[in-house]
Amino acid sequence: MRKAGDIYNHIKFNRPVSEALEIAIGAGAGIGYTTMFTDMSDQEVLTAAAIGTGSALAARAPGQALGRAIGRHVDKTSRGDRVWNKMSNNDFLVDNFMPGTKEQSAYHQKEIDNEFVDDWMKTIHRAAKERNENLHHRDFVKKDGTTRGNWEGMLGIHGRGYSDNILQAAVSVTSPIVLDSMGAEQSDMQPTV
Repeated sequence: MRKAGDIYNHIKFNRPVSEALEIAIGAGAGIGYTTMFTDMSDQEVLTAAAIGTGSALAARAPGQALGRAIGRHVDKTSRGDRVWNKMSNNDFLVDNFMPGTKEQSAYHQKEIDNEFVDDWMKTIHRAAKERNENLHHRDFVKKDGTTRGNWEGMLGIHGRGYSDNILQAAVSVTSPIVLDSMGAEQSDMQPTV
């Protein structure tokens, strides 16, 4: 059990390893989809998986930059502050949609301190709080030590976390169509005997 905990901690605190694992899981899901629901050959399935994996790896940093750029703009508006304050008062939104924020750490701490929460759930909330604080340090604190705005940090996390998933899903769904049309063009180009 100690070894499993060491592996978990290595994955949790090592961004490249955790991202590679997430992308590998996405590639596996894409392979499963194309294998079960299309008539693609094994080579075509693996080609689609490789394209999806490459696009996912390439999408993370630009997705984060786009999320941060949008967040910087929202941080400058008074409406952004109003929406942030409303979201911060809703435990469901804080827990599910506000990763890396101080509000989410406070929510998990509240659940840890709650005497009516059983020990198993407290363990889950401790792990979630630790992961959240790691996200906060990684995505809300700039290299010079200053803190990013609330929206900039949070949308940067969402941009990095979802851009690869969106591209992998798009490649999995569209690859049968693209490869089929490429095959049709190639067969049209073959000389007749």
